[in-house]
Amino acid sequence: MSFIHKHKPHLIIWTILLVIVGVSGYIAFGTKTNQKSLLLAPHSQVQVDTQSNKTTTTGTFVKTHKKNIKTLNKRLQTTLTENKKIKNSSQKPLTTTTQKNQTLNSEQTVTANTTTPVYNITLQVDNKKYRATITKPISVYQLMQKLKKTNHFTFTGTDYGSGMGFFVKTINGKANNTHAGTYWIFFVNGKKSTRGVSTKIIHKGDIISWAYEKDTSD
Repeated sequence: MSFIHKHKPHLIIWTILLVIVGVSGYIAFGTKTNQKSLLLAPHSQVQVDTQSNKTTTTGTFVKTHKKNIKTLNKRLQTTLTENKKIKNSSQKPLTTTTQKNQTLNSEQTVTANTTTPVYNITLQVDNKKYRATITKPISVYQLMQKLKKTNHFTFTGTDYGSGMGFFVKTINGKANNTHAGTYWIFFVNGKKSTRGVSTKIIHKGDIISWAYEKDTSD
């Protein structure tokens, strides 16, 4: 904040006072000039005119002085009122920002305390069952990867990319037998899946089962 902006009310007051002093001096100077001119007039006329001029000049000065004081008071009051408004307006945004921060903090707390839904999924291989929990629908392949990290469950295979996906070759050490025509085939809720492990999405409560049997799809 600059010096002029900081002391603006005081500068206004001093300016008004200088104006009042200047006007008063001008009036006083004019009065003396009139008195000098009256000295050249007859004695009787000087006496009458001097008294009337003195009365008029005194009344005019008093009225002007009162008027200037009222004007000064009004400007001073206006300046004080504007300063109060500036202070109030500068404090309101801070209060609003504080309230917004408190609201955001409360919303974050509610979000953090919200319980994420958990779904139970079962995967069965032969007569052995593996259980896992998920928070959103995932593919069979993603489930098998999850079980591989947390259970005594292993599998291998080949990923043929986005077109064909992942092809399972072994589960828990038992491999597909191309000569005998037996392969690992998976079922969802007792029904043979028509999709691969990479594209078949499982949901809450689904049971995935793998069976080692002959492929009769041909």
